[in-house]
Amino acid sequence: MVTEKINTELPKQVKIKFTHYDVKAKKKEERNFPFGLFELAEKALNKIKFFSVVTNKDKISSIQI
Repeated sequence: MVTEKINTELPKQVKIKFTHYDVKAKKKEERNFPFGLFELAEKALNKIKFFSVVTNKDKISSIQI
């Protein structure tokens, strides 16, 4: 797991923050799914100022902001 393996070797300022998000469960729980996921992503982007997307070969290959 990220927090047990990788973070033990990293300095505090670059430790990885892992957030568990069960898409299948949230899809059943949230009335406006996937807006909860968008809110989580927005919080992360506001904190780290980085975004990256990689998809399958017939779609977007990579985006970085």
